[in-house]
This record gives sequence, C-alpha cells and structure tokens, in this order.
Amino acid sequence: MLDHAVRPDRPAGALARHGADCRSGRWTAHALRRPRSRAAEDGRLPGTRTGRAARVLLARTTLFAAKRDGAGDHLDISMQEAQAASLEAAGPNAMVRGIDSERAGNQARAVWGIYPCADGYVGVAAMARQTGSVYQCIEHPELLESPVLMDLTSNPEGNEVASALITEWTMAHSAQEIFDISHRHRAPFSLIATPAQLLEWEPLLKRGFWKTLDHPELGQHLVPDLPFSLDGERGAFERAPLLGEHTEEVLR
Repeated sequence: MLDHAVRPDRPAGALARHGADCRSGRWTAHALRRPRSRAAEDGRLPGTRTGRAARVLLARTTLFAAKRDGAGDHLDISMQEAQAASLEAAGPNAMVRGIDSERAGNQARAVWGIYPCADGYVGVAAMARQTGSVYQCIEHPELLESPVLMDLTSNPEGNEVASALITEWTMAHSAQEIFDISHRHRAPFSLIATPAQLLEWEPLLKRGFWKTLDHPELGQHLVPDLPFSLDGERGAFERAPLLGEHTEEVLR
C-alpha cells in the first residue's frame, strides 16, 4: 500500500473481491457467484467486466481528487459491492420483501415504464414514495386509498388496473402537456423525444452538444459531441474512417 505520509500528493486505489478489510463467508460467495458470472467475459474469471469498469472509475476519482485538493487518498472498492449494485432492487426485494424478481421489459410496474400518448411516447419512473403523485397527476387521487395500488411491487396484480388508467390519461394528452402537468404534481413523467426533436432541443443547442462534421459520403451532418469537458476542453473530434480508407497505410 502507498505510504501516504511519504507521498501525500499521490492517490492510491485498491480493488478486492470483498473489500480490503472484509472477509466473505461461503454463503455470501455462493450467492454472488451467478450474477458475477453474468458480468464476466468468455474464458475469464467472474466479475472481470464489472471489475474493469470499477478500476476505471476508481482511477479517475483518485486522480481528480488529487488534482483538486493537492493531496492523495486511499480508496477501496469491493467487487462484491460493485456487482451487487448492478442488481438494483432485485437483491433488496428478495431479502426484505421475499419477492423473486423477473424480467419486466420496458415496464417493471405500472408506475415505471413507457406509455403511448397523443403524439408519441412518454416515460414514467416513480419510486414507491412517488406513486401517489402519479395517481394525482392522472386525475385519480382515489387510488391513494388503495393499499394494493400504492404498493405495486408487493401486489403485482394491481399493475393491470393502474396501467390501464395511466394509458387512458396519457393518450388524451400530448407529450409536452404531460411533461408540464406532471411538474405541477411532482410526478416523474418525461417526454420521449424523437431524433428530429433532439436536434432542435434548446438545452442541447445552448450547450453546444451538436457538432457538424464534413463527411466524404454523407456531407455535412450533425453528430453528438462529448457530454463533458476536461480542463475546459471537449477534446478532438473527427469523423470515423471509411471502410478500408487506411488499409494501405497500415500495411506498409
């Protein structure tokens, strides 16, 4: 381990299976085996893909902190925690509620999914505590009195009723209307923009998100720029090479 007293300006990071100061029992290791295997690459140990992503984040965080504060630090990431985080609610639901989670596609439950509207689609992503605000937004406050409809995770049979009522309401409004109405109720609805709408989206235009590239076959066309800057710079931005464009140069 890096001696912080000797080089206080140098950051150090550690990535261990269960954290540098923790031990894992057989049951914990067995429980994490399957999800970690899903995050592995062919022919490699479980969790290697997740581990690589964690290493990148660890390195960037330690370097940023050292540059900002002028002092390094030691950060420790547990592979077990990094992989468990990718399971989102599946783990807590199993441990606390006794629910076996299944694949749900675009709609995990009625208040978390994609719905058609009068001119396109909208999305809603409500946490359990926000369920009531969704019902108020769709003009059905009486649903707040239903224990079943207020806890759709534990009562999946209520999803069909809630989904039908939400669909009925969204189909009667445009995406922009839903977006505006939901703000008044603090309901987490969002319009799903089309590609054409994104090209004219004011926040993106103000940030200079779109860049014009000159392509030998496509001509001038808009492409997304990096969504962040490093030291005030967005970095170099060039078109992708054509198929075989540099073959001769590479083979020389």
